[in-house]
Amino acid sequence: MTNDSQQTAPNFAVDSKSLYREEGFTDMKTATIRKLTPVNADGAPDNSRNPIFMGFTQLMSPKGAIPIQCMLKASNMEEALEQFPDAMKQTLEKMLEKAGEAQRSQESRIVMP
Repeated sequence: MTNDSQQTAPNFAVDSKSLYREEGFTDMKTATIRKLTPVNADGAPDNSRNPIFMGFTQLMSPKGAIPIQCMLKASNMEEALEQFPDAMKQTLEKMLEKAGEAQRSQESRIVMP
């Protein structure tokens, strides 16, 4: 390897103080919720950190599936299930806003011959 390739090589180091065990839950229709449970380097639960819940779904469009994901501000699975619908709606609204802004930006560009 040359010095140039060594400088641009990605860092593959694992942060052993920021490990999580991942569990997936789905209703096989709309919702997938991932629970990330903090663990120590030996795989034992790390009770000094709180679990993280992530919501995932996808919408079908003429160009294929559009993935949507967001954090769920929940401390347990019941709260995550309860928050899922509103969190997805809010995330979709933000995505549509950004898409509209991008489209307006493209339309307002001046093209010089």
